[in-house]
Amino acid sequence: MVPQPLQYSSSRVLEFDHFRDVLGGYLSSPLGKARVAQLEPSADRAWIDGQQQLAEEARKFYIADKDCPLTYEPSGEDFLSPVLGEADMMRRILAPAEFAAWLNDFMPQIPTKTNTNWLPVVVSTDPSDPKLAHLDGLNLSRAWMLEGIISGLPADDTRRPALTAVAEAHRRAGLAAVTGEHYEGGHWLGSFAVYLVTQRGLRSK
Repeated sequence: MVPQPLQYSSSRVLEFDHFRDVLGGYLSSPLGKARVAQLEPSADRAWIDGQQQLAEEARKFYIADKDCPLTYEPSGEDFLSPVLGEADMMRRILAPAEFAAWLNDFMPQIPTKTNTNWLPVVVSTDPSDPKLAHLDGLNLSRAWMLEGIISGLPADDTRRPALTAVAEAHRRAGLAAVTGEHYEGGHWLGSFAVYLVTQRGLRSK
C-alpha cells in the first residue's frame, strides 16, 4: 500500500532526503518505518519502490509475530511503545481485514468490552527527572499509535470500543502533562502533543 503522494518543491524533496538519512538509524524499528511510510515527497518511481520495500520488510519481520509481551512495558524511561509501534506500522501496509486478523494474533489481550484496565496510563512520579519525564511522552505516543490502530481496523471490529477508551485515557493524561513547567519534558513533549492532536499519522479520508 503506497500513501497518496503530496506535492513538494524540489527543495522540500531535498530536505526530506536529508531527513530520511538522519532517520536511518531508526529504520530497524517499526516506529522509524512507520514515520517514513507516511511521508510522500514525490511520486517518482524510486520513492514508490522504496515504499514497497518498506512494506516487504515489515511483512518479513513482523507478519508472523504472535502474543506480544505487552506486560513488559513500560520500562522506567520509555517514551515509545515497541508493541504499539509495531501494530501502528502494520496497519499502514495491511488491508483492514488482514490487519484485523494479524492484530488478533499479535495482541490477543485486547478486550471486546469497553475498559482501560488492559493498558493503564503511566504516571511519571517526577516530571523534573530527565528519564521519568519520558513516561509523559509515552502516554502521548501510545495515544497516537492506538488511534492509528483503530483507523486500520474494519468499522465493525468489536475491539474498537476498548481501543478507543484506552486511546482517550492516554490522550487526556499525556496532554495534561504538557505544561512547560520543567525543561526535562517541556523541550520536547509539545512536539509529541502536536503530532497527536493534528492526527498527522492517520490516513487521509
